[in-house]
Amino acid sequence: MTEELLTVHTREAVCDRVVETVAAEFGMSHAGIWLHDEDEAALVPTALTEASTGLFGEDAVYAAESDPSISWEVFESGTARVIDDVDDYPRIYDPAETPVRSEIIVPLGDHGVFNVAATRRNAFDDVDATTARILASTTTAALDRAAHEETIRRHREELERRSDQLEAFARTVSHDLRNPLNVATGYLDIARETGGDEYFDRIEDALGRMDRLIEDVLQLAREGDRIREVDRVDLEIVARDAWAFVETPDAELVVDADRAVPADPDRLQRALENLFRNAVEHAGSDVTVRIEATAAGFAVADDGPGVPAAERETIFEAGHSTDPDGTGYGLAIVDTIAEAHGWDVRCGEGDDGGARFEFVLE
Repeated sequence: MTEELLTVHTREAVCDRVVETVAAEFGMSHAGIWLHDEDEAALVPTALTEASTGLFGEDAVYAAESDPSISWEVFESGTARVIDDVDDYPRIYDPAETPVRSEIIVPLGDHGVFNVAATRRNAFDDVDATTARILASTTTAALDRAAHEETIRRHREELERRSDQLEAFARTVSHDLRNPLNVATGYLDIARETGGDEYFDRIEDALGRMDRLIEDVLQLAREGDRIREVDRVDLEIVARDAWAFVETPDAELVVDADRAVPADPDRLQRALENLFRNAVEHAGSDVTVRIEATAAGFAVADDGPGVPAAERETIFEAGHSTDPDGTGYGLAIVDTIAEAHGWDVRCGEGDDGGARFEFVLE
């Protein structure tokens, strides 16, 4: 089994391979692995043999603050337990609710626990207990390795993302900023030659565009940082707060989404602000923007002219804009914020024919 575990590279895959092996080669038909979920502060079932699904139940979660469980005690103490007869533990086992009559529970370090159960009392001897401990030791080593590989993969992905950001910044400096800089330099030469004050207004406009470009690129870099902690935030409250920061005197926001979403509220608000500004800029100052709940998340739609189908993929690219006064970074920031949450954002057509941006949270 040790050699087989070297071929898998995630903790979930390790768990699947272990339970397959113990069922096929060790005759442990009722076995499963529960991994510790830090967010839920609980042990959650990660891999179960086919026969044990009905025995343990796919939703058998052992939490620190719920009813007492030996699995959680084993995880916290780091000490294996052999339960010869569940009747000896009436506060833990209810014979009317579970067919389990004896059980071996072995810790898997900081990862979770390995459980082997039987439907008869005194089903396990010393050999079984020793075998379970050896299997748990091998599994723990494989989980340690997989966790280390996952950390390396995350670091590699973070480096690649940072490299992409650096390339985007370099592209902006070399191209996007060069145009307004050339405009400002040209009008400055004319102003020096003619002394005309009207040229300074054009210089000011060019410098203002440069300032917006720099701010958007910096925000794009900041928003790309992976979000580590989220809160359950009320979507309507965040949307109303975002709407208040957008110049929308004649526009209307309709929120048809009574939903809380797991998000960083500040970054979610900035994503919505960018979408609202995008709607006003492309659909007009009297646009109606609607937020609605979907099966997998939520969507933001407007009643403007919409986005041509051929452009719905490219609009999220940094620097892409059909507005001569736009920087082309607003929707790129939205996409970056969604990615930092682990979400997917897609552009489509709304019921009114306008642009519709759907956020898929799962």
